[in-house]
Amino acid sequence: MSNLPQGDRETRRAIEEFTRMLRQKSKEEREALLIQARDEALAEELAEARVQSEREAAALREELAYDPAKERDRARETAKSAALLLIMLLLILLLIAAATGRTDILPIPGVQVTQTLGPYLNGTTTGEIGQAVFIPTVPVGVTPEIDQAFRPYHDYLSGLGNECSIGYPISPAYSSNGQRYQWFQRALLKEIPAYAVDDPAWAIQGELLGREVTTGIPFPTTQPFLSEVQAHNFRETGYTVSGGFLNFWEKCDGLHVLGYPISDPVYEVLTPGQQPSQVQYFERGRLEYHQDDPAWPVQFGLLGEIKKKDEHFHANIIMPAQPGAPVSQPAATPTLIPTATPVPNPIATPTVLPASTTLPLATATATAVPAPTAYPGP
Repeated sequence: MSNLPQGDRETRRAIEEFTRMLRQKSKEEREALLIQARDEALAEELAEARVQSEREAAALREELAYDPAKERDRARETAKSAALLLIMLLLILLLIAAATGRTDILPIPGVQVTQTLGPYLNGTTTGEIGQAVFIPTVPVGVTPEIDQAFRPYHDYLSGLGNECSIGYPISPAYSSNGQRYQWFQRALLKEIPAYAVDDPAWAIQGELLGREVTTGIPFPTTQPFLSEVQAHNFRETGYTVSGGFLNFWEKCDGLHVLGYPISDPVYEVLTPGQQPSQVQYFERGRLEYHQDDPAWPVQFGLLGEIKKKDEHFHANIIMPAQPGAPVSQPAATPTLIPTATPVPNPIATPTVLPASTTLPLATATATAVPAPTAYPGP
């Protein structure tokens, strides 16, 4: 028998009953939540199954509705888009080539390009050749000393053979635009600072005298052909060096002193009143054939001496006569340097030159031109 009063016992029973009701209600809610979760899972599975069924039905409808004509039209549209994209890319390359002067980006057979050797620091933003005609004066009868910057390379060329010498200096060394220069009888050497050239071998090189004195001359070109030992076609500029000129270019470090050819062999009046001689112009100089000098039949041109006497000198090239064009000067019989016949690929079209009398030279053994060298950028 409980000692609680009657009123307290009723209150306790009411509380217990209410607690049981709350517990019962919580259990039902839990069951309701479980049922709800199960229904949601089933609904998601049904939705995924419905989406998959719709995909399969769509694929089946496309397969059943396949139309070859429509597929051809679709393929044509795709091809047009691809062609348009290719044209846009080519236009972009052409714009880059025009802006940088690198017309060798898209080489076209038979078209002259204007790529230059190594670090090209002597130009303008428009690709024009800067005039490098400043020659410091020296007292009459005084021969300047070879600058220490150029002495090793000058001696190196002389060591290759007497014919490889660029002559004695005709000016003291001087600095301009951060580079050091010195004029010699047959070349203008320049020293590029170490920070501006990646390959030390290109720290000393010839200046672009050949391009400077031939600016505006439309040298004819020939179609490219397979190079051989005695005739090398330079893809970089589209011109060919062969025979005695090629032998000299290989022996006398032509890549650094002369650069690439910017003409095929042509004729030029070297001395007023005399018959024209065969010459060939390169980026940095000129080669001449002298039939009256059996010891040195091929020589560097005296562009240094010429520019010292006439800073406005321009090459006096005798161009081949065009069919139907009037004859502007008496016919001459220039001496032709022996050359090798190139192997055409598919057909080599040599530049037509005036009639010439071929005088043979002693046979020389030449090695093949090495593979093109990657030249450093500024």
